[in-house]
Amino acid sequence: MKIKLACLGLGALLAATGAAQAGDFSFGSGLKDRVEVPAPIPVPAPMPVPEGFTYYLRGDLGWSFAKEPSFSETGAAFGVGLLPYSALSNHTLTTDGVFIGTIGMGAYLTPHIRGDLTLDFRSPQDIDASATYLDPGPVNGLVTDRVHANRVVGLVNAYWDLLPRGTFSPYVGAGVGLVYNDLNRTHLTTDDTPAIPKIGSSKETSVSLAAALMGGVSFSIDPRWAVDVSYRALYLDGASVATTLNTAEVSKVTIGSVWENQVRIGVRFNIW
Repeated sequence: MKIKLACLGLGALLAATGAAQAGDFSFGSGLKDRVEVPAPIPVPAPMPVPEGFTYYLRGDLGWSFAKEPSFSETGAAFGVGLLPYSALSNHTLTTDGVFIGTIGMGAYLTPHIRGDLTLDFRSPQDIDASATYLDPGPVNGLVTDRVHANRVVGLVNAYWDLLPRGTFSPYVGAGVGLVYNDLNRTHLTTDDTPAIPKIGSSKETSVSLAAALMGGVSFSIDPRWAVDVSYRALYLDGASVATTLNTAEVSKVTIGSVWENQVRIGVRFNIW
């Protein structure tokens, strides 16, 4: 009987010890209950997020303020007598402003640098020149020329975004390329004598140098769309057109190079 009671007491003691260990409690003189805390989970270091797009399409509208280029004529003689004028330097010029539409495609090269290829389609521009002369005859004469210019400009551009591209990104840029010139000229010389007026018209095409400096601000609407507001100074090299007049003289007009001041607004659409 004593042996049975001893066995029951030992079993109860072992059961109590197991229950204490399962509950993570420690008993004993001077010891407090404790709860084990799980070890912290390490947090990975932040990684830079690459840009989601590499290429974009763009479209712009703009206005070029009228800028008067130099204007010169050679080949025709004006006036009568022993010393007719071979050229006039006192032309008065008027020049139309130009409406511009631009299309292009570009790429984001680094977080701050991008580049694109653009093609500008320009509204026709009229350059009107007139000059008067007084011959010792005396003969008063009037010379008028009109050059109707159609031009298309192609540029390779690079831009530096001053801040990392985001909601607001100011930038500066530069471009270089070519301008296709399609010039139509009409000429008329009249005086106060019964002489037959000098008249003539001609058309000539050429390709010359173009360059640009620009600065502006981009506003991101969402990850795919951005709006550009910018100023551009556009350089157009000179061009010339020769005309055979009804007097068999070959008169050549040269339109000098010019820097145009342009304001533009456009959109960029990120494609992939």
